[in-house]
Amino acid sequence: MAGSDTHAAYPEHSRSSTPIDITDFQIGPDGARDLATLALAADGSAVIAAQTNRSMRVVRVTNGTATDVATFTAPDGTFFGQQTKVGIDAQGRIHVVWWQSGESSGTVCHGVSD
Repeated sequence: MAGSDTHAAYPEHSRSSTPIDITDFQIGPDGARDLATLALAADGSAVIAAQTNRSMRVVRVTNGTATDVATFTAPDGTFFGQQTKVGIDAQGRIHVVWWQSGESSGTVCHGVSD
């Protein structure tokens, strides 16, 4: 994707004959902490939570297509910390946990899909 600020992966060319499919998605140019975390669902799809200082985007990647699960914007005066994790429970619900910094520094936040 031309002009992307954040990529889900930065693969290096190797001598392997196994191809790697890459799916890019943009989360925004608003910070220096470009982090991503991954969980694999029972159906083989990947769930990725990617963030900057102020934005977080959770997507499900299936057959090379990224579909939004959720997007978050940090409130004024707060930032997403560097401890974001994503997981999938036995019912298939996506859980995202992150550490918040700024005005409410040290707050642990949790979000779950329906």
